[in-house]
Amino acid sequence: MLIFLKNIFYTTFFLSIISYFLASCGFKVEGLYSDQQIGLSTFIQTNDTSSYLYNSLNEIFFRNSSLLVSNLSSSEAVLTIVDDFSDQRMLSVSAGNIPREYEVFYSITYSYRTGDKLIIPEETIFLSESYTFDERFVLGKDREKESLIAKLSDDLARQVYSRILINIKSNNTPSL
Repeated sequence: MLIFLKNIFYTTFFLSIISYFLASCGFKVEGLYSDQQIGLSTFIQTNDTSSYLYNSLNEIFFRNSSLLVSNLSSSEAVLTIVDDFSDQRMLSVSAGNIPREYEVFYSITYSYRTGDKLIIPEETIFLSESYTFDERFVLGKDREKESLIAKLSDDLARQVYSRILINIKSNNTPSL
């Protein structure tokens, strides 16, 4: 019993020391969200409020406690999604002319402005992923395609959010 308690003590001690050093050096796990806020109330102007990108942008703003507003008149900044397009194209075929590999791509063009100041001029971001195709698993491959599009939209939303943060800081735009 004494050896068991010693092992628990040493394990707990070791884990607390590791946790202390990781926390003190500023280590944090990177993910979809950062802990920095865009200090301006932002309106997302787009033609398609049901797109993957619009949902991903809403989620990243919410997770970072950045204020999104639902009407243009009460916003301090406007994120304009000029173009939001996703599709797939065939990359390779078999000897029997059957598709074997597809590329899913997502392209957006956006701009960001605060009042009359253009923080980010129209900019296009293009991301793509490929996946293999097997006609025996059509439903599963369709689901894989949809999950790749959702992943790409999350990546695009993260890139847009971080570019806005960087540009706001570099332009010395007032933030809350």
